[in-house]
Amino acid sequence: MIKKIFCMLAVFFVAFSAVHAITANASYEAYYFDNYDVDVVVDEDYTFHITETLDTFFTEERHGIYRELPNYWGDTRLKYSDISVDGAPYIIENSTYSTSIRIGDANSTVEGKIIYKISYTVSLPKDSSSELDAVYINLIGHDHPTETYNSTMKITLPKKVDPTSISVISGYYFESGTEEKVAYEYTDRQVLTITLKEPLDTYEGITAKINLPEGYFQNVKSPFFLDEFLKWFLPLLLLLVGVIIWAVFGNDESIIVPVEVSLPDVSPIEAGYIIDGTVNDEDISSMIIYWASLGFIKIKQPKKGKYEFCRLKSPEGRPNYETLIFNNLFKEGEQNAYISADTIKTRLGQNIFSFKTGVTKNFNNKEVSLIEKKSKKMSRLNAFLAFLCFSLSTFFTGMYSNIGLGIFLAIISPIAFLPLYFWLLRILKNWSKRTAFKNGIRIVFYAILVLLYASIADIISRTWALNLRQTLLIISSSCLLAGLAYYTQKLSEYGHTLYERVLGFRHFIITAEKDWLEELANDTPEYFYKVLPYALVLGVSRVWIGKFAKAITAPPEWYDSEAGNRKFSSRSFAYNTVSDFTRLGINAKKSVYRTSSSSYSRPSSTYSYRPTRSYSSASSRSFSSSSRGFSGGGFSGGGSKSW
Repeated sequence: MIKKIFCMLAVFFVAFSAVHAITANASYEAYYFDNYDVDVVVDEDYTFHITETLDTFFTEERHGIYRELPNYWGDTRLKYSDISVDGAPYIIENSTYSTSIRIGDANSTVEGKIIYKISYTVSLPKDSSSELDAVYINLIGHDHPTETYNSTMKITLPKKVDPTSISVISGYYFESGTEEKVAYEYTDRQVLTITLKEPLDTYEGITAKINLPEGYFQNVKSPFFLDEFLKWFLPLLLLLVGVIIWAVFGNDESIIVPVEVSLPDVSPIEAGYIIDGTVNDEDISSMIIYWASLGFIKIKQPKKGKYEFCRLKSPEGRPNYETLIFNNLFKEGEQNAYISADTIKTRLGQNIFSFKTGVTKNFNNKEVSLIEKKSKKMSRLNAFLAFLCFSLSTFFTGMYSNIGLGIFLAIISPIAFLPLYFWLLRILKNWSKRTAFKNGIRIVFYAILVLLYASIADIISRTWALNLRQTLLIISSSCLLAGLAYYTQKLSEYGHTLYERVLGFRHFIITAEKDWLEELANDTPEYFYKVLPYALVLGVSRVWIGKFAKAITAPPEWYDSEAGNRKFSSRSFAYNTVSDFTRLGINAKKSVYRTSSSSYSRPSSTYSYRPTRSYSSASSRSFSSSSRGFSGGGFSGGGSKSW
């Protein structure tokens, strides 16, 4: 049985090899070049006009040949123009890495000798080397899977050169070449004539290199100037449009910060939303202290364990959403009965979404709105421009294959921008609650992340598509547009008034004199505890506690402690309460799907042609005058195949 299996495998292998050999011969050995003449005229602006006359002999019936021209020379992109063919119909097919000329008629076949005359122009950017210019060209490429028996090649230069700077070799792709099969002559008329002394084997080509003094070529222009211009221009244009949108629709009126001693007419969580345009999870816990200060609940701290809460009465005169949430946290049937912090945390988690939507709808409805509706629409437009700008990084990379791939990548790539977008919004939303040092640290880390994004994109994309500076410009412009989107939302007249009052109260907490606060503490001890939840959501709780706590010697009326004879410390109580209740709000969010709330702005007080090989960089090529060198190092050349 095993012998039969081995025999079957052997027969299969032999049959497969025979079929493969027949197919290969039929595809690649059905023609040869009886004569392969090349005429190159070099212009002073580094443009090459090339005419190839191919005396092609077909040994079997074929439609014609493909003439493949590589689109890249190392990292340098080539541009072909004025392509034409005499002797047969032709179609030009473009791909990422090559320009393919399909020569022949799909409805008829040819056999025997056919002459094709192919003309095209190659434009190159100026070599980055500051020491010399050069002509470095593959006159006959290294991708012809057939023999070439005769050839006469001419290179006409715009100005005379030193004959000792000329080298012409034949050989296989990027292997050491020799002058054994070629002869060349340079005349005073700037014409280099090369003849083939022996036939070229399959995949054997001819490379000519001529070292020239720096400045030999003049007025060299990038053949892809428009592409390069757009890579710099488009992100800057989108950024300019974003700035104009912000200046017209989102530039808030100047803020006059009054000193507001009295408590705001809104709840702490609403004050937090007014000041930064978002309902933070940690801010929700401030409402527990607030409700206690209004006499709705009482808080007890046992000797051991966590806080306990007792409902005293139903909330009166509060917004509907607040009353509903209060009744969900402290149920009517639990009147005068203590419930645990764990129970409150569970219920709070179930009502986080209601808190956020309730506050948002309370300030953004048909009757009132904190922000102008037109500016909100323009903010969305700036956000769209941010994602559109980011998509340019993949669009330019994909379009070199085809425009469809570029558009497809541009559509899906903004997903990668989401982390940058939302992290920036988080930084801006909490800007007023953090110190300048903390904000600076976050901006530094954000800048490092942007640089990391640009570096990764630079590695993924081809060097000829986008360089690091262009990628960094695109991503940085996207982030700036995202920031402009945040600040484009302009406060309405109603929102402007509320914002000034809340900001004024925050300013009072920061700037109030300590002596005056101590005097106030003697007259109104409860004032300290009433302000505490507002200080928490406004990001100045430590400032408030540090200034006021020493003057308070008695606990608030709504607090009951079983600590025994231990002396009460208002500072420790305030710090612990703020810390514990903040964690209570943060931990509560883990039990539900976290949702985002609306927000608005606040005015500030190498690819080589053969994938298995690689060309040397254009900027580091060596153009020695030695008679030996590497074959195939120049541009152009390419190959052919039958069809």
